[in-house]
Amino acid sequence: MQSADIAFVRLVTADVGAHAAFAGDMIGLQAVPGGEGEAWFRSDIRRRTLVFTPDGPSSVGIAFRDPEHLDLIAEKLQEAGHSVERHDRAACDRLFVRKGIRVSDPSGNVIDLVQGPHHSGIRFFPQRDNGILGLEGVALRSASPERDLPFWRDLLGFDLRDRAGEIVYLGTDSLHHRIALYPSDRPGILAINFAVEDLELVMQNRYHLQARQVRLPFGPGRQAASGQIFLMAEGPERLLYNLVTETAQVDPARHRPRQFAADPYSLCSWGSRAQGVAELEL
Repeated sequence: MQSADIAFVRLVTADVGAHAAFAGDMIGLQAVPGGEGEAWFRSDIRRRTLVFTPDGPSSVGIAFRDPEHLDLIAEKLQEAGHSVERHDRAACDRLFVRKGIRVSDPSGNVIDLVQGPHHSGIRFFPQRDNGILGLEGVALRSASPERDLPFWRDLLGFDLRDRAGEIVYLGTDSLHHRIALYPSDRPGILAINFAVEDLELVMQNRYHLQARQVRLPFGPGRQAASGQIFLMAEGPERLLYNLVTETAQVDPARHRPRQFAADPYSLCSWGSRAQGVAELEL
């Protein structure tokens, strides 16, 4: 298995301005010049990691280091009956990658599998002292995580790390998980995980957001499976920004998937309870 990380998130919206204001003014991501009608943001050394656009589809970019690995995945996907779109030069330029293919998982989530996401020669400079280290992972809605698991594991090469009820955690490197699949009645991006320096920065962000009357539907808390400390903030169209730290490191060769009970303490061992987010209520 070749390790991969989350390169970017593209979110289609009819209200780019509202999302841009929240991502910049509330979360404190660095705004950078974008395409016409779009809003681009950075969270680390990469040229951009979050894009709001009026043109679809929404997608998650997953970066592999080896371009030949993309060809192997494309072959496996096609042999399994999945439709694969190969990005031409113009499409790669729009995504700021060297090479890429696009596929949808069985629930309908669009995935851009890419190689060579562009880095910036200018260091990441957030709009405020938020302690953000980078884009760490995403939570996706899934009609059936168990049905979708073979797509992610057998075709894309992710490891099953743990389950909590029907929630599935998937990883490719030593980080506990990069992708989480949550049972839902529709596909889409549920949450975007941004790593922050430590618990102190989680709490500083909490008070910053609370003072500005941002809804915080879950946390601060600690995830049972991964040990991840988290704080979720709700943006426009109920997009969740998850500020996280202390996500566990695992040995991929030795880790064995565990089954956590369908119990609220499996999502937060500290006792925090999600409010108003159906996918986070066990």
